[in-house]
Amino acid sequence: MTTGQNTVGDVFSAGAEEFHRWSGALWDPVGEATAEVAAPAVGESVLDACCGAGASALPAASVTWSS
Repeated sequence: MTTGQNTVGDVFSAGAEEFHRWSGALWDPVGEATAEVAAPAVGESVLDACCGAGASALPAASVTWSS
């Protein structure tokens, strides 16, 4: 490896930090709206395809786990 080159981990970490910075302004509201439109019922299963930090899976899970 040449000195000064980024590793895959460095690039991924930088991307993850940028992704996280957008959470409050973009990913969380979009995820909450997605869960609202999907309207999962209590007791239904929700598939999280592991694409991000759970912006839509977490709100959907909170609905399906409600009592």
